[in-house]
Amino acid sequence: MIREPAETEIDEIVFLCKEIYVTNRKFSNALPLFTDDFDQKFKTFMQSWLKNPSCMALVSRHNNKVTGFIGGYHFMDPDFFLRPSCFMISFISVHPEYKHKKIATILLEEFKARVLKKYPDLSQIEVEVLTGNREAEGFWGKQNFNDLKKRLVMTL
Repeated sequence: MIREPAETEIDEIVFLCKEIYVTNRKFSNALPLFTDDFDQKFKTFMQSWLKNPSCMALVSRHNNKVTGFIGGYHFMDPDFFLRPSCFMISFISVHPEYKHKKIATILLEEFKARVLKKYPDLSQIEVEVLTGNREAEGFWGKQNFNDLKKRLVMTL
């Protein structure tokens, strides 16, 4: 079953996202703010993020467990004349016990359909992939996302 997440599912969503940003240590250096006290910081962030009207999220459930999560937000691009309306996918995560079962693909297809229904004039959907995350790069490539740019970040 795929649907919008309930407030009571935030702890399960935090677990899924923690698998990517903390437990999978090879990417934690890219996001140092996520390594200290991740659970509480991310839970607080997710509670406010899910209430933001420009954000959208979906969860997949199986056997009373959140098995996958996808979320993103609508924004007006700074280069307004070239592409005025964009949607950024911020998170996609699948429970370790359910990986390689097409959950991410199914979530993405449903998410895309809902985004396009809500924003019919959308010019593109974007996603950021952490440098070196070959698994993610392969997944997004199979979903017809093209590598157009790299985003560089200075941690202060």
